[in-house]
Amino acid sequence: MKPVIIFVTSLDGGVGKTTLTAVLAYHAAVNKRQPVLLIDADWEKAELSQLFRAEYGPGWLSPFLRGEEPAVFKVRDGLYLVPGYDAAEAYQLYDFSIAELERALEMWVENMPAFTASRGLPPAVIIDTTPTLRLSFLNKLKEKGVKIIFVADTRGVSRVSDIKVEHYASYFKLADVVIINNTSLFTRNTAPYTIRRISTPKDLHWEAVAKALLKNRHNRRTVEALLDKVYPASLLGQT
Repeated sequence: MKPVIIFVTSLDGGVGKTTLTAVLAYHAAVNKRQPVLLIDADWEKAELSQLFRAEYGPGWLSPFLRGEEPAVFKVRDGLYLVPGYDAAEAYQLYDFSIAELERALEMWVENMPAFTASRGLPPAVIIDTTPTLRLSFLNKLKEKGVKIIFVADTRGVSRVSDIKVEHYASYFKLADVVIINNTSLFTRNTAPYTIRRISTPKDLHWEAVAKALLKNRHNRRTVEALLDKVYPASLLGQT
């Protein structure tokens, strides 16, 4: 089956993008029993790799850096991660340009069917990206069939300048799904998809974070609706 590729992106850091990526993957793999492949393409921080406590090793950029095959970290049955440590190092230490990293990521999208088939990996792919990817790049990916989830934070949106409002509007228009994070009881209807504010668990392990967020009924319904929106029923119906 041809992979269904989801990009989770944002305009700002700290809006819950990586957390949402982890929760979507957890709910699909554990509760819906749909295996998921995660790719940590946030070259600024590689936080998804850290959240899942992935071992350091060749990641998604390794074929372009050293000609190495990327490692696939098995988180648990049905949940896999290609780490992003090497991409973060390339961006921070070796002056890789954003254009070079975007081109490498585009090549991943183009070669995803061959990669997942050769490794026996799931067709459901969720990619956590760096914030502020260019609209032209995202448009190019949409033309290749990629679906875009755009994440914003209600606190950030309420404080943006007029110029940035225009930027947000452009990303909102481009995205297949817009989700507003950190809403309260009174702001939960500000968008079709919202995530309610929760207390941060003491254990920042990915599974504890996912369980804490999904314990809220509103959040669980939102995550269910998101998965139904971006994945075909035939895919989520697989066991």
